[in-house]
Amino acid sequence: MTYTWELNQDTDVTKALADASKAQTSANKAQASATAANTAAGKAQSTANTAVSNAATAKNAADAAQSSANKAQGDVDKLKIDIPETYATKSSLTQTAESITANVESVKTTANSAVTAASKAQQTADGISVNLTKNYQTKSQADTIYATKTSLKATSDSISAEVTKAQGPPMVP
Repeated sequence: MTYTWELNQDTDVTKALADASKAQTSANKAQASATAANTAAGKAQSTANTAVSNAATAKNAADAAQSSANKAQGDVDKLKIDIPETYATKSSLTQTAESITANVESVKTTANSAVTAASKAQQTADGISVNLTKNYQTKSQADTIYATKTSLKATSDSISAEVTKAQGPPMVP
């Protein structure tokens, strides 16, 4: 008597293995998509954080300029009070046995220089304030522009991933 082995193909097992292989491939692709979406979201957050930091730096510069302008304006206001009281032509007459010397001085030039300097400081502060408003966006504006949305859907037949970039309003130049 001779014994032989015969290989029986189980089609259900073969189909289940093929389906499992497809599901694993889909899962691997979904994982790669999710990783890419996470990387994109991280880059967008970094860009938004940089924009917020730049805006804060610019605001600090504007605050410093405004402080200088306020001080200059205070100096001008003080001059408006002091000038009428102290503005005068100073004159002196020196008499010696050999000569008579006359000396006349005016403080008008000093007062005019102080007013001009205060005006320039105010114009600089106003220019920085306009530049901030024009060139920088708020954190909520940056979040609207750079935000992303990801979703992962798994069913018994497939796995799918979706990455969507928010379509916010463009930054105002």
